Amino acid sequence: MIVIPIVFIFGFIEAMFYVEPFIHNETVFQVLLILGSFIVIGFAAFTVLKVILPEATVSYDDSGIHFLLKRNSLFFKREFFVEYANIENTAVDEDPQGRTFASIRTRSPKKTMLLYPFEKKATTEFTDYWQKLFAEVSKHPSVAVKITHTSFFQGSTMKFIGWVVIACTIFLTVWKILHPDAVSTWELIAMYVMVLPFVIIFLKSNKPFVKNEK
Repeated sequence: MIVIPIVFIFGFIEAMFYVEPFIHNETVFQVLLILGSFIVIGFAAFTVLKVILPEATVSYDDSGIHFLLKRNSLFFKREFFVEYANIENTAVDEDPQGRTFASIRTRSPKKTMLLYPFEKKATTEFTDYWQKLFAEVSKHPSVAVKITHTSFFQGSTMKFIGWVVIACTIFLTVWKILHPDAVSTWELIAMYVMVLPFVIIFLKSNKPFVKNEK
């Protein structure tokens, strides 16, 4: 799920590479590039939230959390159950767009679930619900190994992707300064557009939206 926006953006960059020879006005090309980048990012976010992430009903009892999806998902069964003892990490965060979400990472198989409220106005109730549940889960008798409460954005996968993108951006910027003709302006702009969300994520990960109880 995390790599989907990146795949969309790189696909867009590749497409612009083939289109560039047919657009002779540099200004028009740069405007199309910038507008197209934001459209692609928006479409990628829409695809993840509306197509890949289905709506679900969540309930819990003394043994674990039950999930019932309203439609099929690429990553999860229509109905599945997570035992408290199988939960490795829980957190409540806020994404770069300001949407509150809860994340649950399981031990086996290694999966991370991102849970968003149906409506944005339900943020307070949503946060209180998951914060209370996560606190109870941590104290459950079946939990033999301590559950961590690390922000989703502080996970190793997100950090790896973020640093790779940032490193590539710095490299291209320096290369552009040293060799102006080696890297086109539109490639550099596209890379800046792609790296911005990761910069925001890293800034937010140092200031968790909700301090999880332990």
